Amino acid sequence: MGLQCCLVGGVGCLLYGCIRTPGDVDLVVVTYSYGQESLKNFLVAKNSNFYTRASKQIGATWRVLYYRLPGYRRSCKVDVLTPGIMNIPFTPTDKIVYLSDLPVMPLIPLLLLKLQAWSDHRASYRLDFQAKQHTDARDILRLLKIAVRKGEHLDKVAWLPSTFVDAGKERVVKFQDSQARRLLRRRSTGNSLYHHLKMQVDLESSQTFHFRDTDYRNIG
Repeated sequence: MGLQCCLVGGVGCLLYGCIRTPGDVDLVVVTYSYGQESLKNFLVAKNSNFYTRASKQIGATWRVLYYRLPGYRRSCKVDVLTPGIMNIPFTPTDKIVYLSDLPVMPLIPLLLLKLQAWSDHRASYRLDFQAKQHTDARDILRLLKIAVRKGEHLDKVAWLPSTFVDAGKERVVKFQDSQARRLLRRRSTGNSLYHHLKMQVDLESSQTFHFRDTDYRNIG
């Protein structure tokens, strides 16, 4: 269809260097001209490995897309997304990064979307969603290290909407606070706790997002 796309979510994190094996594929198609169901139907029509099933969610009108994998009855769920859905920013095609010959969303917006997922999962009433916040947090910590190592910075993604960036900055502060409280509960780690926290959260997020140095020793 002549449309550009980029990978986000767990697969995007994996391609940047995270070690967790994702359970599904999140694909953002860079278009405002087609809806999700139209894009799913196009894939099913063009490739027999794609198929859809009715959603199990009560009242749902959409279908869930899967891709057949090698082996007996093996499939992978594929979420086809477009800009605007779940606050996903429009990524200019010249900003898409290619890793292992696959198109991936740039690291900073990918990280901000991970922070959004972490925040949403924490606030969810569903226990299965709440459980995902811990996986999100591990992905975020790894992505922060990778972002610092690569010299990534908000100044390099001035094309991102200011509302998306501002919301991300607020989530960074909440994430810092959450990680500080989590680590401070481990009293037995002694003095190394503060050093570990500064290395993993405060230093990385402040370098990547220009945040003030927070004295987490006063939190509690």
